[in-house]
Amino acid sequence: MNLSSEAWLLFGVVGFYLYDSIKLVSGNQVFLIKGLSGWRLKLPSDYLRFQSSLVFLPNPACPWASLYKSDLFCEKSSVDSLDNILQINDALRSIKPFVVLLFIQMLVFLPICVLRYGMGLLTLVVVSSIYGTVFFMVLVIFIKKIELKLTPKRFMSLLFDCIACPPFALNAIRKITLMLPLQINVLEFATEYLGDRRKEAFFSEAIKRLDDMMLICDEGGDHHIALSKLKDKLLGASNEL
Repeated sequence: MNLSSEAWLLFGVVGFYLYDSIKLVSGNQVFLIKGLSGWRLKLPSDYLRFQSSLVFLPNPACPWASLYKSDLFCEKSSVDSLDNILQINDALRSIKPFVVLLFIQMLVFLPICVLRYGMGLLTLVVVSSIYGTVFFMVLVIFIKKIELKLTPKRFMSLLFDCIACPPFALNAIRKITLMLPLQINVLEFATEYLGDRRKEAFFSEAIKRLDDMMLICDEGGDHHIALSKLKDKLLGASNEL
């Protein structure tokens, strides 16, 4: 099958974006997602696996949502972790408009120009505007790197990704937030920040995951006991809703 250069360009933009979005994680990791409608907690699906890891794909239609990662078995939230999340979310308000603009430029304007006008002047203008948006976004990130908890090494890694491959820049917010090491007790976090419907959905999902994990470990062992204790806590919190 012979594809035109225009088709390869569009496939490349979407393919590189999705490739960069995919995360390989362990079964005990949980994601804290801050979108326009508030906080959500999400476990990676255990149906998609690559070798011994689970495959997690954040919502491709919402690259501006903050994405943090913690451990399902974390017993106590760190005060620093909670403070860092709040500080970073505040600093990210200056970054989100750039990500929204990049999303529109790459996945709306660029396909329309390429499919209608081909690799002409208008398409080159759109591509140039994409690089301009990436440049100014990276500049704002550099200015706010302290509030975003970015070390020089982390910033340079982010800079290289965004400049070398603009579709990777769509994941700039996720890259920033996932770089932050967190100690968050998900039960406490859910109780504090989630509405009843989202708490119920997460507790149900987490209890099912714990049941599956208990089936493959030795009954009476330390890991089985830890799973059982966490399940009891989640059941207690769920019954209070």
